[in-house]
Amino acid sequence: MRIAVLFSLILLAAPPPAKAQNENLQGEAVKNSLSRSRVLYPDSARPDTPLSRAILRRIEWLGQNNPAYFSDPDWPVKIAASEALALRIRPVTTAPPPRKPAQPPPAQTRRPQDPGTTRYLAVVKKNFSVTGASFRKNQQIVLESLQDYDKRGTTLVDGQPILLWLDNIKVLKKLPPGEPDPVVVKVVSARYGPPGRAGYSVSSMVQSLISPDSEGRYEILVSDALLTPGAANNLNRSNPSQPPFDPTTGQPNLGSKKILTVTYTIKGVAKTKQGLEGQTLILD
Repeated sequence: MRIAVLFSLILLAAPPPAKAQNENLQGEAVKNSLSRSRVLYPDSARPDTPLSRAILRRIEWLGQNNPAYFSDPDWPVKIAASEALALRIRPVTTAPPPRKPAQPPPAQTRRPQDPGTTRYLAVVKKNFSVTGASFRKNQQIVLESLQDYDKRGTTLVDGQPILLWLDNIKVLKKLPPGEPDPVVVKVVSARYGPPGRAGYSVSSMVQSLISPDSEGRYEILVSDALLTPGAANNLNRSNPSQPPFDPTTGQPNLGSKKILTVTYTIKGVAKTKQGLEGQTLILD
């Protein structure tokens, strides 16, 4: 069986995503994800390998028990990475492999795991970076597994597993097997101030305030409450208030309002949005 045939079987095994707004774009995104999974995990495209068999079993299980999982166009690389992690198969990468501890604990003393089935929702307690990824305080992440007596965990970043020490991470809860990944937002940068000026950095404050509403959208009220009291006083002194409406045109005087500019990632997609003071900025 050729590689193309195997990927055709994977596509046929999954049901179409629910309520797809653009089937052509969705299909193209799935194909791109398949291509990345083939590059990162060549065994996923080879017939009768442990990894390809595990992927097909996982697809079949999700198709029967959680078909909504396939609404995420990046499902091929996520499934391949999860099953490879369970089989201890490393992705193909040009980066040097992480150094192993000089004296790893004996195999019989390691904490037993159930790779690929027990995942955890966690939150980052402070900003930090590792090779291949960076994390912001109050950012939520999904841990694919815990190991070394719960001192380290693995998360996926762009389809590649990243091993993290949990000193700066708090585990919130277990995720039931097959449950779709929670929609998490990472704030890359956020600034608040008058139009035409850089304003104050409020990245940490915005990250700490975002929470999904009843429809799963993330909302932020744009106001001076994003700043410390001292910063708000300084900003308002340097930006004299103006009438809310232009006396000539009668239109709202936007120059009197401050602007919040947020750059963030959601479901692996980078976005930038702006909101005026007094408005609710929706990150979706």
